Amino acid sequence: AILANAATWDTLPFESAIVRNRGGSLKVAVFSAINCGYCRKLSASLSTAPDIEVSEFLVGMAGSADASRRIGCANDPENVLEDYYATRSVPSADCDRDIVLAAQTAARHLGSKMQGTPTFVRPDGAVTSGFRDINSLRAWLATPAAPDRETSQ
Repeated sequence: AILANAATWDTLPFESAIVRNRGGSLKVAVFSAINCGYCRKLSASLSTAPDIEVSEFLVGMAGSADASRRIGCANDPENVLEDYYATRSVPSADCDRDIVLAAQTAARHLGSKMQGTPTFVRPDGAVTSGFRDINSLRAWLATPAAPDRETSQ
């Protein structure tokens, strides 16, 4: 895993995130796209992991920006997102809140560490891309950053 600078976590636009398993002891941010099969698979497995609080940022890739914005405008975005992954039904909600733009801006700040979706960011700034099953994700989240790991500015 590549370590981002420590400010990475603190600068994420959490007001634009869709939070799943709120209150879980392990925290992770994930950049995802609603048409990404691995993101859908991850979403389905989150119901078995109440210990992992996920702040999901929808980056609107592959033509999914409008549907992602509508999910962000829903009264209950967490359930609407889960439902979208299961059924592909797009909510009719609409508003001025653009969760996609905030997610895209944050993803650009990750630069080369953003290697597609899903991309995970730990509170210590470590970043990894690619699908992880829940046990692998849990193990990665529970591993503290070693000071001698590769870092980038």
